[in-house]
Amino acid sequence: MLRREFELLLLYLLDCTEHRRYYCRYHNKRHEPVEATMWLEGKKLKSIAKVVGQTVNVTVTEANAEGGNIPIIPANDVYTVDDPTVGAITVNPDGSAGVKGLKAGICVVTFKDTVYGPSDAGQITYTDDSTPTTADLELS
Repeated sequence: MLRREFELLLLYLLDCTEHRRYYCRYHNKRHEPVEATMWLEGKKLKSIAKVVGQTVNVTVTEANAEGGNIPIIPANDVYTVDDPTVGAITVNPDGSAGVKGLKAGICVVTFKDTVYGPSDAGQITYTDDSTPTTADLELS
């Protein structure tokens, strides 16, 4: 009789282990980002224009498969600028970044979650003070 009880206990423990594995897989998927969204100056923009010398604040949100926002892990994230002569990037400990304009031109800022893979990019156009922008142009 004791042997049978031991076998039943063993089967029960194996069953619990399978349920725990399934739960952990499901639970971890709910916290795995599948989409990243870049925000330039707090707005969901793909491009922005600034004057040389100004800094553009860049933040990113990540969402899971269910569409819910999940916290970013700064250690997993990488920001890059395609032209470091136009924009210098500084990454903050909270996972945000700042891109300061060094000279007139266009630079693309890219974000990549190196563990899960989501990425996004935005374009920053830096102009000199002397370069007219659409706000400076007058229609005649």
